[in-house]
Amino acid sequence: EQNTSEQYQLSGQLEHLIEQDGQYQVLHFRSGSFNGKQVINLWLEHLFACAAGLTIGSSVGLGLSIDARSKETKIDRCEFTPVPVEMAQSYLLELIEFMNQCYQQPQAFFLTLAMRYLTEKEEKQQGVLEKSQDSEFGEMNNEFVQRCFGEQINADLVGFLLAHTSLWQQILSPLLDYMLSDETKKEESK
Repeated sequence: EQNTSEQYQLSGQLEHLIEQDGQYQVLHFRSGSFNGKQVINLWLEHLFACAAGLTIGSSVGLGLSIDARSKETKIDRCEFTPVPVEMAQSYLLELIEFMNQCYQQPQAFFLTLAMRYLTEKEEKQQGVLEKSQDSEFGEMNNEFVQRCFGEQINADLVGFLLAHTSLWQQILSPLLDYMLSDETKKEESK
């Protein structure tokens, strides 16, 4: 059975929506780094605004973090370009269906690791997976993750993760397609 957006009715208020001269923008700001969870939250609000048919310029997330090495304050920036209404609705439907799968059975979707893996150059992706268990506070050492996937992780961490990269790609490729990279921002500022 194929789900359609008509099967779901979402209502609410976009908290970070700014309107100026008929143009809308989702703006998130935080003191602290802007990554993983903040990026996905911005993406969801951006999709909701686009799916609602609002005239969206871009959506921007900003974070002020302190560089661990230099101790200097740096600005983390994340920006998304407009998504056509039908595509935004389709992406939201895919995410709703994924969440339904998560309620039925835990899914090996590790947001921070998946983002790092998918944005890394291909020749360095294996290293990202190999180092994923280095931090005692990392996603692979999370109590819930260990309870659900501990045997597979302990048996063959990299093999286990590689088996799930297509899921990560499926869920995050739309986000990455509409996210302005640092290279794109530099080219546009010329």
